[in-house]
Amino acid sequence: MALPYLESAASLAAAPTGALSNLAICNLHLGNIDRAKNYFRKIIEIEPHNQRAHWQLAKIQKASDFSHIETMKENIRQRNLEPHNTVFYQFAIAKQLEDLKYWDESFAYYQAASSIVRQRLNYRIDIDERIIDDIIATSERSINSGAILTKHDNKSGEGCIFITGLPRSGTSLLDQILSSHTQISSAGELQTIEAALKEHYSTPHLTGFQIGKAVATEGIDLHKTYLDRTRYLRSNKPWMIDKLPHNYLYLGVIAQQLPEAKLVHITRSPVDSCFAMFKQLFASQYQFSYSLMDLAGYYAAYSKLMNFWRSTLGNRLIEVKYEELVSNPEREIGKLLARLGFDFEESCLSPHKARRPVMTASSHQVREAINTNSVGKYQNFIDHLAPLIDDLERRGIPTQI
Repeated sequence: MALPYLESAASLAAAPTGALSNLAICNLHLGNIDRAKNYFRKIIEIEPHNQRAHWQLAKIQKASDFSHIETMKENIRQRNLEPHNTVFYQFAIAKQLEDLKYWDESFAYYQAASSIVRQRLNYRIDIDERIIDDIIATSERSINSGAILTKHDNKSGEGCIFITGLPRSGTSLLDQILSSHTQISSAGELQTIEAALKEHYSTPHLTGFQIGKAVATEGIDLHKTYLDRTRYLRSNKPWMIDKLPHNYLYLGVIAQQLPEAKLVHITRSPVDSCFAMFKQLFASQYQFSYSLMDLAGYYAAYSKLMNFWRSTLGNRLIEVKYEELVSNPEREIGKLLARLGFDFEESCLSPHKARRPVMTASSHQVREAINTNSVGKYQNFIDHLAPLIDDLERRGIPTQI
């Protein structure tokens, strides 16, 4: 609905770059990749030093030569920018060097960019590790006190499908696949569960104790709250996807409070998963992703949590392996739909043809046909990732696919 107004603003002779940027992002989310590229180029013509525009263009345009890289390096030199003021340029240059298969140089830029972000954050991995330990311990007490997470009750034939997994693990692809089904729509990444819990406890930051305690039904009713707050997002399809990746923290709460919900978790090779996060500049979430050591620690904690949910949720937790999904889509999508209780539909094999908006870091990648291009991508950087691999294995995480 906003697109015509943005186009009108952008058509003005002296269109502000803010309007052009909004139009570019809108087209990107709608899958109009070429139009998005053209708007980012136009922004750069007007503001040659617009770092965000260079970064956005580099993400969606595969480099065929060094011209854009040299332009960005020259911009840094002209303005004599200190490294801490070049984050967008450094991520953009890293990505284009990766396109050109200059693996060592690319990693150096990814490392430099991530280090700058990491230095700005007041992040401590031990806090996240403690939150996850507390979720497990407190959820276990709730279960021992009578909370039942394995009960699946859906008599109405409609409800919610929660897709969870680490960011960059394939959640957007899975969302696009399932929402291509005639019985399923997607509401995207909703903060509804997390926001309702924060309201219940009157806190901006949830503790693991609070999350685990909410697994028990006493004093909290998320069922009505969730359905009321998401009703306006529902289409005429009976099932709606909520694909906030880190809802894996709240799987016990969701299972208890929404017995009709279907729970899907997607996994990816640990090293591919960690390195894909390391290369991504996130908005504000996932602060563990800017250090390989933090990534190893968080992945181990996340893995421990998912092992706990597997043991407590039983068959309610439906799992998908990214590598198997993209290697044999027809077989894996058929198995997934059967487990979810849906008939197979051919449209699910061509999720790139869907025209719905995708507002995630993978918004341009899901416009491609299902492929194996991202499987084993870390192998190109294997020497630089040795510390990550060693740390994962030291923590008991197998690193082979």
